[in-house]
Amino acid sequence: MSDIKRALEFIEAAERCATLSELQNLLTESLAAFGATQFTLMALAKNPNNGARSPLPLSEATSREWASRYGERRYFNSDAVIHTALRSSTPFAWTDLDIKQLSSSAKTVLNEGREILKMEACLVIPTHDAAGFAGFVSLFFPDEPPDQAMHKALKLMAIYALEKAKELQGVEPDKVGWDCACPLTARQRESIAFLAAGKTDWEIGAILGIAEKTANHHFEAAKRQLNVATRAQAVAVAVHRGWVTI
Repeated sequence: MSDIKRALEFIEAAERCATLSELQNLLTESLAAFGATQFTLMALAKNPNNGARSPLPLSEATSREWASRYGERRYFNSDAVIHTALRSSTPFAWTDLDIKQLSSSAKTVLNEGREILKMEACLVIPTHDAAGFAGFVSLFFPDEPPDQAMHKALKLMAIYALEKAKELQGVEPDKVGWDCACPLTARQRESIAFLAAGKTDWEIGAILGIAEKTANHHFEAAKRQLNVATRAQAVAVAVHRGWVTI
């Protein structure tokens, strides 16, 4: 089975999950095929009183010891993963962090996390929306980081899981409501559906009879309409809200 097909099967099954526990169990099982044995889903939720955003753990399939220590010692404030996710809309790994430039507290968080989790690699997938940094998903691997060819499927799974977890937790999106009319054009929906299936811009252009550049234009427009920073987020949001069928 291809990685993309595994991701699409996960998305279909995730939509039927009624609780965070069900979603976490499904994600644990689905990620095992990619070699990931632990994960964290973290969103930034808006405070109804002042509108400020604060971190909200949605699902954690990690060591209880690490989760407890992370919260008690407020590692969120010095975690290099968080600081990098704030600036980056693309996935990154622990190995992408410039260790020499990290503060002593940031190094402590990274080293303790590796030791307690007993993980050698981590892929972090940030999410951003119209208001900025919106959360992230961390996927942990005990041996080696995932092959680059797996990244597209893992991004789809992770971001979709985060969207579903936010819905189950009652975290409302900042701008586009779940029940509003679809803001995407028919061509944008078609393009996103083919993107979810693993097609390239060139292949999508050939299928739809449009130029590769035009296909890219549809994706950029869709991202703006959905208030997201990446294509994977656009797919996750559009599919989850029923605007695109895969």
